[in-house]
Amino acid sequence: MDNNDLQGHPNIVLRGGPADGRTLDFTPLDATIELSFGGQVHSYRPTPDRDDEYPALTVFAFAGSITAP
Repeated sequence: MDNNDLQGHPNIVLRGGPADGRTLDFTPLDATIELSFGGQVHSYRPTPDRDDEYPALTVFAFAGSITAP
């Protein structure tokens, strides 16, 4: 995963799992985000945590992966 190809203004950072450190522009901020890559679906959930690297962004924590259908 590479943040260099992202468009818009990131408002979340993913922590944990295979997309750790990726920043995205995503709304709503209270919903689970699912990313599909590598033959799996990876889920991230919002947290109230503050991130050290990106303190202005909402942290979404890794919740788990399943094999993509």
